Amino acid sequence: MNTDRITLAALASLPGMGPARLRWLTAQYRPSDALEKLRKGSLNSVASGKVPKGINQKLLLRWRNASRQLCIESLAQKYDECGVSILLPQDNAWPFHDDIEPPSLLFYKGAIELLASSRKVAVIGTRRCSSVGRKMAYLLGEAFATANVTTVSGLALGVDGASHKGALAAGGRVLAVVGTGLDVIYPKKNASLWRDVEEKGLLISENPLGAKPEKWRFPARNRLLAGLSAGVVVVESHAKGGSLLTVDEALARDKSVMVVPGSALNAAAIGSNALLKDGAVPVCEASDVYTELGWAMTHKKVVPEAVHAGTLASATSGITRSELASRILGEVGAGDVHMDSLVMSLGLPVHMVMAQVQQLVVAGDLRCDGSTLCLP
Repeated sequence: MNTDRITLAALASLPGMGPARLRWLTAQYRPSDALEKLRKGSLNSVASGKVPKGINQKLLLRWRNASRQLCIESLAQKYDECGVSILLPQDNAWPFHDDIEPPSLLFYKGAIELLASSRKVAVIGTRRCSSVGRKMAYLLGEAFATANVTTVSGLALGVDGASHKGALAAGGRVLAVVGTGLDVIYPKKNASLWRDVEEKGLLISENPLGAKPEKWRFPARNRLLAGLSAGVVVVESHAKGGSLLTVDEALARDKSVMVVPGSALNAAAIGSNALLKDGAVPVCEASDVYTELGWAMTHKKVVPEAVHAGTLASATSGITRSELASRILGEVGAGDVHMDSLVMSLGLPVHMVMAQVQQLVVAGDLRCDGSTLCLP
């Protein structure tokens, strides 16, 4: 690993060194010069360029003391031992040349060639998603896998993880942008999925080794999700949340914002439904994404991994409307059924089930009491 790369990584590891501060510092000095100035205490907080918020003499003193403790050789060895590589703006694979707020460097593990693909879509949503939202995210990832589309997400619980699981189960391409160092698995419940992405896809971060899951790192991470993708699909979002921040970042970069419609009674879909009111493109199936982005639907033959009980496989071909109606009525005939439970039981795409339920309600064959279905 050359000196500039590891020195830049060393600067990124200084306390309180966020993306904007590192970008400001490296816009003025070569990494080695910046490190030398910090160690000597000769860096002026009013140096040229717009000074980011929070840079003052107190912070510069912290940087001076911390930089004097850094050993470049030991740090290089640590990155080698962890199998983490560093990507810089001068590298051919760099994806942020035209971004309005690019990172100064990226840390990565896995298939770096995935950055070169233009067919990347971010699937985002709340960690506290409904079972329907989780299944929809899974199905989108699965569908993208068969269309040579890379599923981009943040490897969080809920929607993020479900989309990656769907893509991986179908042998697809996955790219995860995380808000910690690549040696700090977060959330721990996704440890197995994290390792799968490392081995079968690409894991990237702008945070150095050892970076903890501090709250400020995740909004910063969201701009990378938006910047890497041709568009973002919001599966579910509460009235407030990180997904809406990612949408703001996408709009700032003139990226397509697409939304899976949710029930008006679903609290997890309040924010995403509001985006639809504001003009976001509705997505009921993967083909809606391809249409919005102007992509031809090129499919590859894949052999999916075994799908465990309770997940949705691509078992939708061949079923007629009358057959689906009969299955729905059979489920409800055994007792009142919540919409989420019905979708899980049928193992079919959400939009397909909801469309048939609506027809049965209109025909008077079913009654909808909130999210619960019952016979009239």
